[in-house]
Amino acid sequence: MLVQFKFITKKLLALSLGRVFNYLYPRELPIILNYHGIADRIINGSIFDVEYKEFISQIHYLASLNFRFISLSKLIYLLKNKGLESNYCLITFDDCPHSFLKGAEYLTKLNIPFAAFICYDYAEKNGNWCDWNILREIEEYMPIEYGSHGIFHRRYIINRDPKIDLINKIKNFLNLIYSYLNFRDLIMINTILKSENPDIIHLHYIRNLLLRRYLFSKDNIIYSSHDYSFICPRGGLLRRKGKICGKPHIVCLL
Repeated sequence: MLVQFKFITKKLLALSLGRVFNYLYPRELPIILNYHGIADRIINGSIFDVEYKEFISQIHYLASLNFRFISLSKLIYLLKNKGLESNYCLITFDDCPHSFLKGAEYLTKLNIPFAAFICYDYAEKNGNWCDWNILREIEEYMPIEYGSHGIFHRRYIINRDPKIDLINKIKNFLNLIYSYLNFRDLIMINTILKSENPDIIHLHYIRNLLLRRYLFSKDNIIYSSHDYSFICPRGGLLRRKGKICGKPHIVCLL
């Protein structure tokens, strides 16, 4: 009951304060909405899913404000040609859980284009996520475009049970080591580069040390730094609890 009350309170505050903020500071750029799952009912105030009826009301609300729903490719085209307007709206989904299909079906009925960003690891494992077969199937009849949401999607879980928390910490540590020394990334990227032979390779965040060494041995690299991850595994030059790091670890020197 308390969780549901907090969820409703946050929702009302977002609606009221959001309208005031939009009135005082009108937007000059389009809206890009991001969803994950579309659930029949929200359990424990999940921040990742949206109730189906709430999703419908949001789409209707945007339509009532005369927003024009556009595809990802059109947004990119307009961005390059400086043709974006504030009344454009792009709807996106991340990770593609099975529950996202409910919202995708609704948008398809209204002929509203949308984009879905796929996590490679999720699509391979299936389970709660749409696999490659499902994604190919819906592409045939839905106004959908795909983008990449990365290869892996790590989840760092904290549990109040000391034993479970210890197990999760060990798993997260092993996952971290695996992400630093993952040969599969290296093989896959090498295959893509040989096939595509790009003129320029634009890099952002790369945790994999093997892949980093491999890519930076090439001459056609552009690297955009968003933090200190290139010289600091934590990315912020800080130790735990925000203390300044004065002595590099062995991993930092690799």
